[in-house]
Amino acid sequence: SGTTATGLKLYAAVAEETCNSHAYTDGTRGGNCWEAWLLDGGGYTSNSGNVGGGTGFQSITLYANQWTNYTWTVSNSLVNGGFSNMNTIAAIYSGWSTSSADENVYHATDSTMGPLVDIGVEDLSVTNAGGFAGYVNGDLLSVSALISNFGDEGYSDGGVITLYRVDGTQEHQIGTPTQLNTLASGSGQTIQATVDTTDFTANAYDAKFRVRITNLVADKNSGNNVATETLDHDMVPIAYTPTMIGSNSIDRSSVAQIEVKAQSMDGVDNMSSMTPAVEFSANGQDAWTTSGVTGGEIILGVAAGNPRYEFFIEPDDTMSSGMYDVRVKFTDARGQESAWVVNDGTSGEGAFELLNTKPMITVDPVPSVKVDVETQVSLVGHVYDEETDLEDLIITSTSDSFLGWDPVTGMMTVQFSKIQRDSDGSPTQSSIYLSVTDEEGDTTGGTLLFNVIENGMPRWSPLSPVNIDEGGSSTVFLKNMLSDSNQDGTPANGVDHLSIAIVGIDNSELLSASVTGFNLVIETIDDDATGEATLTLRASDGIQFSETTMKVYVQNVNDAPVLDISAFEGISLYKGEQKVIDLRSHLSDADADQEIVDIYVNIAASPQIAALYSMQSGILTLQWEEPGSHDVTVTIVDDEDESSTYTFTVEVISHLPLTVSKEDSDANVYLVAIDDRIGRVANYMMTHLL
Repeated sequence: SGTTATGLKLYAAVAEETCNSHAYTDGTRGGNCWEAWLLDGGGYTSNSGNVGGGTGFQSITLYANQWTNYTWTVSNSLVNGGFSNMNTIAAIYSGWSTSSADENVYHATDSTMGPLVDIGVEDLSVTNAGGFAGYVNGDLLSVSALISNFGDEGYSDGGVITLYRVDGTQEHQIGTPTQLNTLASGSGQTIQATVDTTDFTANAYDAKFRVRITNLVADKNSGNNVATETLDHDMVPIAYTPTMIGSNSIDRSSVAQIEVKAQSMDGVDNMSSMTPAVEFSANGQDAWTTSGVTGGEIILGVAAGNPRYEFFIEPDDTMSSGMYDVRVKFTDARGQESAWVVNDGTSGEGAFELLNTKPMITVDPVPSVKVDVETQVSLVGHVYDEETDLEDLIITSTSDSFLGWDPVTGMMTVQFSKIQRDSDGSPTQSSIYLSVTDEEGDTTGGTLLFNVIENGMPRWSPLSPVNIDEGGSSTVFLKNMLSDSNQDGTPANGVDHLSIAIVGIDNSELLSASVTGFNLVIETIDDDATGEATLTLRASDGIQFSETTMKVYVQNVNDAPVLDISAFEGISLYKGEQKVIDLRSHLSDADADQEIVDIYVNIAASPQIAALYSMQSGILTLQWEEPGSHDVTVTIVDDEDESSTYTFTVEVISHLPLTVSKEDSDANVYLVAIDDRIGRVANYMMTHLL
């Protein structure tokens, strides 16, 4: 009770509760260091200057049973440590004077003294009504704020709660403001609003919401009167171009390895919440497929800061060789799909190449075939191509044992003429080198092996050529040259059951042959004939037979030259008569390489001068002066010193007795009557014979 004081002033200052800005030299800090005066008109002044234009302390007037409020807004930066280290000090006084000690101070307090009045935002939450993390335009969001009384006593002085959506620097009020209820200490009030995001900015990274409490009375902590919360905008992810790992050229025994990454473009998703999909197509064909694509299930490189997925493309038989494109897309947790991103190479030629696999030739299993028997062998399992069917392969060989390839049946026809043997005589495998060309023109070569076994027919060992002198003969024992086998290829018991026959002789004018048992007898036909002949022999076991050939060479043996002595028989000469004979024309030599002119001729007669021979002309001249019988000996020698000697007799006469006869034709005079019929004059022809 009493009279109300007048002329009152409000002494007010802002101080650092802990003097961070004014530490002592030892490092300790005092308390409540002045930083600013609170002046009239809401202004304040500090060492940095006057703000708000105040000129002195605020004058106040008090009324009974009424509160009088004054508010200042100052920067937290006035105090080192901000709002939490700020202490506001105030006192009500009158008659302030620095020269007297009778000032009237009615009340003094600071912001650390109770009771505390503090109404603030305890929580602001923004959730997607659909339960999703983040939002997609068109979603409904639930914005909820909890306002609590943090003070020491209940609060009933009112206030206003307003929700906003913040777009940049602009606040857009949501609905109508809500009045603050009376709140007991520690209690709270919740407000909620539903927001449609359809018209939100399409490329916004997030949506920002704010709650603000205004019109509070004596609130000691304005720092918790505003709260802001955001909800991330769930954006469509962006996939990066898929990257080929390792070689970009693969064959059908390997795989194409692909690394894929994406950017979520928001704070909702990351690589672990996005699912990749990879497809491939023949270059430029847009025939996308996932056939043979595996991987993409485990995220790699997270710890190293390089999260990624890896995929593998395993070629199958349906893929043609050539260049291929690869594409990838990512789908986030909300089901939003990125655009497909294609890797078609640096110049559009394709991301990877599937090499044409050349045909393959496999030896095993090694087939068995009978010697000298035309046999079909299946190439299934022996020849294979990833891209080309067996029937479409071109298979050739230059081997004499290769007879042909039938693509319809998949069979190759072979026939081996002999069984290969090693140095010990043991059978070894025979081979055929094949060239295989696929539909793309690529060719590979390889060798197939064969176990060549006996075929059940008698078998000949190679027969050595036989050399016979002209006019000679030879006997060859054939038993050791023969072997035989059973039908299953196993050796037969000996060869005594075989029969041998001569099938043909290609030069039967040169020689003849016969077989007795296993003995082959060959005889020449002409003593002077030479040359060669081929005998064809057949061995038979009664079921099968085999043939072989034997070469026979009839060799030349040098023969002595020959003189046709018949031209020199019955020679008669008169004494002193000279007879000239071309002796050389009567010489011959069976050897084709012997020239007659080279034959040496030696003449022996008595006297020697009666028979003269000219080696140059080959003329023999005979002349004797003494009648009688004279022997002439002719010796002829060829260039290999083979010689022959001939003797003929020459009758030399001085006169002959004359005999006349009409009957004896051997008489010296022989009369023959011509036209000797009766009544006619006979004519006679007389022949004088010497």
